[in-house]
Amino acid sequence: MTQKIIQVVTQMEAGGAQRVAFLLHQELRSRGLDAELWFLFQKTPAYASEPGVKLLWPARPTVLQLPSLMRALVAAMKQAHPAAVITHTHYANLIALPVARMCGVATRLAVHHNAIETYPRIARLLESTWKRLGIYTQSIAVSEDVKASLIRWNTAAYQHSTRCIYNGLSTGEAQTPGTDGLLAELPGKDILFNVGRLTAQKNQQAIIRVLAEMPDCVAVIAGRGPLEEELQREARQIGVDDRLHLLGEVTPEVVAQWMRRSDVFVFPSRFEAMPMALLEAMQAGMAIVASNIPAHREVAGDCALLTDTSPAPFSAQIRSALLQCKTGNSLGKAARQRSLSFTVQAMADAYMEAL
Repeated sequence: MTQKIIQVVTQMEAGGAQRVAFLLHQELRSRGLDAELWFLFQKTPAYASEPGVKLLWPARPTVLQLPSLMRALVAAMKQAHPAAVITHTHYANLIALPVARMCGVATRLAVHHNAIETYPRIARLLESTWKRLGIYTQSIAVSEDVKASLIRWNTAAYQHSTRCIYNGLSTGEAQTPGTDGLLAELPGKDILFNVGRLTAQKNQQAIIRVLAEMPDCVAVIAGRGPLEEELQREARQIGVDDRLHLLGEVTPEVVAQWMRRSDVFVFPSRFEAMPMALLEAMQAGMAIVASNIPAHREVAGDCALLTDTSPAPFSAQIRSALLQCKTGNSLGKAARQRSLSFTVQAMADAYMEAL
């Protein structure tokens, strides 16, 4: 396929769906395809300088600015005249694919990065309507769990036109050593590492509470979000703020450095679909302790310690993972091997088959 392929994501930031779209974008371009990645607006400049990336609006639009954003999207779509549009995140699905259909784009793939039950109510209602109207030529679910949620929501609409395509990571990336001044401040402490937006979904409160059970551990969390002040306040209240380090939004290279230097990857999310951070920890060969939810069972299988995330069982499994790290880390070795099933090359092959 030599015609233009455009991916559209709602907002530019260093989130999981954005990373999936960008990795797919890079892989398509590496295969000589005419591929572009569009963001409707910018939240952070995570991919602003990357080749083939287009930003339609400089910041989150106000209600009054939405018509202008829509006109910009229509104009860009007409000018680009793509053969296929792939959208990621529910608002991009709902906004960009009707525009693509209006502009005569033949192939329109809506990618679902979370179970539909987690969407805002208006998004769930519009999602079903768009599906019935044929706005999407195909729905893509990033895991079997997400696919099952779509079928539960509307069996007739999704059962025969939804395909599961797992997210994938690049293989063979250079493992260059890096430095971070914070590491020098953590002598003699086991490092628990987490990546994710600071939101209720990611449940970083569980990590803070487990620090009270494990005085020889520190927690390092990469990510930014609305609960940052609340997490810091809770850490102060229980007296572990000196052992909690919030890095903010960092590059994938910095995340990779921390994964190589940390002891255990802790991932207590309340719900997930196909978590990129978990895949990255598996690829890094980390010992992993995560919440026992369907997505984690599907992705990590028995290569992670899956548990209830209340303090007692969570801390017990972290201690078990730390012990494994000191005795050969068979858990991490198994996780690295399993990560080879989730490559960006396989992901791109599957998307090309769907186009």
